Amino acid sequence: MNIIKHITDKMPMVEQVVVEHNGNYYLVSTNKMLEETLAFKCESDGEPIGRFIEVAGGKYKTIAEVMVDIEQGRTWSYDEG
Repeated sequence: MNIIKHITDKMPMVEQVVVEHNGNYYLVSTNKMLEETLAFKCESDGEPIGRFIEVAGGKYKTIAEVMVDIEQGRTWSYDEG
């Protein structure tokens, strides 16, 4: 699992990173106010693939915990249609 970039130009209570794992890219975003971290499939630059549909994450999870979930294959499948 590699962190490709940190995205800092969003709202002050939101922290985002783009990570790569096995050739797939994920935008992992935490909202500190909501205490929720979600991951979305994305392009290498962080742009979403299709709609923003979460594939991992949850309430009270950190970016590091969601990265471990992705690394261990604990992601949800989705249909882009």
